[in-house]
Amino acid sequence: MAPDQLRSLTSIVAHRIWDWHIWIGITLASFLAFRVVVSFLQKGGQRTAGKLARLKARAAQGDPTVGKAVWVRYSYRVFYVILAVMVLTGLILVFEDYFSSIEHTVKEIHNVTMYLIIAFVIAHIVGVVRAEVTTEPGLTSDMIHGGEPADNA
Repeated sequence: MAPDQLRSLTSIVAHRIWDWHIWIGITLASFLAFRVVVSFLQKGGQRTAGKLARLKARAAQGDPTVGKAVWVRYSYRVFYVILAVMVLTGLILVFEDYFSSIEHTVKEIHNVTMYLIIAFVIAHIVGVVRAEVTTEPGLTSDMIHGGEPADNA
């Protein structure tokens, strides 16, 4: 192929990849919105705040095994905040015509949050494998099959 044809072809491929990126981002935004709505509709004992309160109560009673669980719950909260920032900056970039004055800053924030999410996913996978192999065998199976039922409190 001639160089001009190759440039044209790569431009088409790059445009299609960008379109996929946008649609995946919009899907992620929809999933995040759904997760937020579901979290408000959950029963008290199923809510993250309820689970965290029970863990803190166990820690106050001197249970040494809950320290890691409390840390994990807070790390999930941080993850959702980072994910929300990524989704919001992505949506701003999709509608960049309305936000041209802050476009560069938003792109930088979007890129940084991408690396933070990748780091969290890697840490999560390493943590799950470590827990599965050491202290919590069956953890992966419980995640897939739902584990024990949540209390109705």
